[in-house]
Amino acid sequence: AWASVVLFRLKVRPRCLPYVPFVSELIEVNLRTYVSYRGVRGVNFLSVHADNRLAIAAGKLFTPMPYRRAKMAYRPGEFTSHVIRTQFEVRGEACEADRGSLEAFLLERYRLYAADRSGELLHADVQHPRWRTQSVDVKLKCNRLGDEFDLGFSATPELAHFSPGVPAKFGSSAVPSRPSLCRQRSTTYERSRICSRRSIAPTRPDGSPTSCCARS
Repeated sequence: AWASVVLFRLKVRPRCLPYVPFVSELIEVNLRTYVSYRGVRGVNFLSVHADNRLAIAAGKLFTPMPYRRAKMAYRPGEFTSHVIRTQFEVRGEACEADRGSLEAFLLERYRLYAADRSGELLHADVQHPRWRTQSVDVKLKCNRLGDEFDLGFSATPELAHFSPGVPAKFGSSAVPSRPSLCRQRSTTYERSRICSRRSIAPTRPDGSPTSCCARS
């Protein structure tokens, strides 16, 4: 199984509202693993940290993602927060992952799974062009994102990618066995993304999306 630490710079707005400078912008870092539920592949967010209080409130309102507030700073070549500090250098030209490759398996996921406050499993679909990524050298100074899940992350990730970003539309969350009442409640524009990944030993072999280390 695989787990990824993904760093974003985002511009976010609900579909019916305009983009508002500063209010709609945020920095985000999330920890995710890769799952499959009833034959549909997706990602399961273990934790999501962001720096914009209003965006976090909107995220909690419109999505099942487990947002937490964290102070963060991003500048070219460096990302810092209390949970992760890293330096990076982007190399090469951006390109799409080959279909059937490990990179495509990790990058091209169009559904997220998360539990609501009652523990019920929810999903939401996302639409975006295929990721175009570049190679990136990553040097981790600190990474505590996996500590609460007993996931130790080495100083050097097994895989790392950088993308200048893609426009994306998120649908509303719903129970997987029920239809969504609103097809698209929010729109998110992903400006840049850095992914560091490592393989992890699965604790449950059944592919359950509620497992921290589920197999895909």
